[in-house]
Amino acid sequence: MKSNHCLFEIRKHFTMLKNWIILVLFCLTVFNPLKSVSQVANLPEDATFYDYLNAFYNSDRYNPDDETEGGQKVAHERLSQIWGKRLYPNGDFSIANRAIIDYAQSFTPVDNRYENPNWVCIGPSDGPVNSSSNGVGQIHRITFDPGYGIFNQTIYACTGFGGLWRTENDGGLWEVVNTDALPITSVADVVVNPNNNQEIIIATGVADGGVEIAYSPNWGNTNPIYTIGMYRSIDYGASWHEINDGFLQEFYINGGTVRKLEIDQNYPDIVFAATSNGVFRTTNAFDPNPVWEKVFSGPSGNNMDFRSIKFKPGSSSTLYASAQDIFKSTDGGDTWTTMTGSSTGLDFSALLPFEPYRINIAVTPANENRLFAYIWGPNPGSDDSEIYIYYCDDGSWHQLYHTIGYGVKEWMALAASTKNADEYYFYWGGCKRQREFNRPSYSPCWLYRKWILRRRSYIGVSTLLSANGSSYILWSSCRIFSWGFKWDRIFMGVQKHRFPEYVALEF
Repeated sequence: MKSNHCLFEIRKHFTMLKNWIILVLFCLTVFNPLKSVSQVANLPEDATFYDYLNAFYNSDRYNPDDETEGGQKVAHERLSQIWGKRLYPNGDFSIANRAIIDYAQSFTPVDNRYENPNWVCIGPSDGPVNSSSNGVGQIHRITFDPGYGIFNQTIYACTGFGGLWRTENDGGLWEVVNTDALPITSVADVVVNPNNNQEIIIATGVADGGVEIAYSPNWGNTNPIYTIGMYRSIDYGASWHEINDGFLQEFYINGGTVRKLEIDQNYPDIVFAATSNGVFRTTNAFDPNPVWEKVFSGPSGNNMDFRSIKFKPGSSSTLYASAQDIFKSTDGGDTWTTMTGSSTGLDFSALLPFEPYRINIAVTPANENRLFAYIWGPNPGSDDSEIYIYYCDDGSWHQLYHTIGYGVKEWMALAASTKNADEYYFYWGGCKRQREFNRPSYSPCWLYRKWILRRRSYIGVSTLLSANGSSYILWSSCRIFSWGFKWDRIFMGVQKHRFPEYVALEF
């Protein structure tokens, strides 16, 4: 017994010594005293996690005095604490990525919804009392059932860590859509067949987030969940099956995530995916064995991290896609051309030293030829962000808005009214609205001012949608609001581990 105790003590001290050595080596690797101005975006494709942190701490993007909760310093401190020792000694997230995909491929789903024990949710179901906190997790995307407002009141919500949720009574009650039976419960986006709402496709992984790294935008997130591909249900979410032929192998080596799904309303078998590894398309989405193909990687393989993709309203041949540039296809995604340049009204070289990092786009059936763009990038020489909002009519761009200040690349909500082509909504320090282009004034699109004006709550909007131009839904961290002339809470039943600080929708 005594010898066992001694052996335990030796093992304990050995483990402590090993962890101390790893921590010392990690600090020596990351906090290189040689100061440089190298930008993390210029790291080579074989850069490790430690290379990334070293570049960040030795770049002008690191501000040692920045203590804000949503700031770069705090985010990277979390990175160091969570992943510093876990990835030692190689610092390679792709190893973990391949392990997750291998696990998903061999995973056998088990439907235990009707088994004992009978779990009862005991919270949290709201923010702490007397706290400025606004919820307990993240929602990245929301999608309305194609029959919403006519045949049903069904809405879907995609969570980064808690699966797919659905309400069938306009937010009165929310329930998870059996995604607990999947290998991971991270849902990036969802589309529903407009001809048969029993058929649903989801993309897995965290849709937004991650640090700026060339080959895998999500690899350095504090909780990096890469995609494990696409899943489809043909029975309203009762069961799910993977549909990854031609898709998942593109993510096996270096990882990546799906940012946005887009379904052709005229031919639902055509579905596009905007991803961190390019644009993918399937033309037989609801056949027994769908096949995906990569149709666009950006010019010369650059601009691969696509944030959004949209069909031109009413069209099946014209699409728009956004990465660090804005592209257009007029042949159903076969070929793509840039929509920007010296003769278009939006020339990124004229905006230097500002460079776009991420672009969100929106369309409106009120003017099928109009495209809106929300352009985000770090402000050169400061800790702030810089945004531009433009609109394009028939190939000609016009600036609507420009500002510099605190803003996060994940909170890039943008929507256009379906009734008034000049009315659009976006998030920057709050949800803003402009109703007429010739009036350079913006009004807040909220009446629930108590929480929306608390900057320290880090309220951020990441998604805006439009269906009839008359009402809006706002998602806060585990709180959901609907707005016509005032905000109403509609989050009964939604109790997720993680939801974004705020996601807003117009419908």
